[in-house]
Amino acid sequence: MVKILFTCPKLSTSGNFTSAMRIRAHLQAFGHHVDVCSIADSLLLSPSSIHSYSIIFTIHAYKSTGLLKVISEDTKLVLLFGGTDLNENMKYDEQRDSMKQVVDRCSQCVTFSQPLKELACSAWPDIADKVSTIHQGIRTCPSESFRFRDYLRTTYSYTAQSKILLLVAGIRPVKDPLFLLKEFANSELANTMSFVVIGPLADEDYRDKFFAGIQKLRQQNVIYAGEMSMEDVHTAIQQSDCLVNSSTSEGMCAAILEAFDLQTPVIARENAGNCYLVKHEVTGMLYKTAQVCLSCNIGGRWQCLLIL
Repeated sequence: MVKILFTCPKLSTSGNFTSAMRIRAHLQAFGHHVDVCSIADSLLLSPSSIHSYSIIFTIHAYKSTGLLKVISEDTKLVLLFGGTDLNENMKYDEQRDSMKQVVDRCSQCVTFSQPLKELACSAWPDIADKVSTIHQGIRTCPSESFRFRDYLRTTYSYTAQSKILLLVAGIRPVKDPLFLLKEFANSELANTMSFVVIGPLADEDYRDKFFAGIQKLRQQNVIYAGEMSMEDVHTAIQQSDCLVNSSTSEGMCAAILEAFDLQTPVIARENAGNCYLVKHEVTGMLYKTAQVCLSCNIGGRWQCLLIL
């Protein structure tokens, strides 16, 4: 048995946390002891506690830089690139330099897709031999008792007859949750559909902009349902008519994988991560603009998607 610590940026219903818990279950099935905590909490552990772990797995290269100050030289460090680190933090010289320190310290690095591996290796060619791609598996566990539409009807101004367009994402700039809302509110779709957003408030600087954007629309059919348990999120995806993704960049979107597993149609914004997952008009639809996204519901194309 190996004692492992698994750290990720936040313990919440985020894609990184979902990945951490799924990998933890896999490792525990092989008899290993695995503790999961946030990166911030791991920095508060006593030296004896953190040195008791033989291996530390961590998600997100930039946010893991603090670990370098607390782990011993004997502890193996394995980095899982989250997506935002390579797609966004890499753009800034200081953050890229900090990430390189983490990458150099790691014995192994993992990406969830080939494009992310190519991005990492193009930035740091010397790490190519220790970077592997392991595609994510997915396991959904929808609640048997949760009724998403009943919850929306009793908690918010939801019309039971309307279809549900669902966005599952942390509320932060890279997820761009406001990208579709204005166009939706001003379209004829707002008369027959509800646009529901589920996800934790992951960026304090962005939350005011997000809430101001929703309040400005003053649409009954635009709902922010807050953060939910993983089981309830899976039920919400299963009981919605379509899952949308509006991210400016993605590593490998867990919500899209979950929608695939739950057989819910997907409409995703074009970026490298989403294009890797979604084959246009085969496993879902891809769009560049809000107008194109919402036009997926016109002319029978969206209805066709519902029977995939």
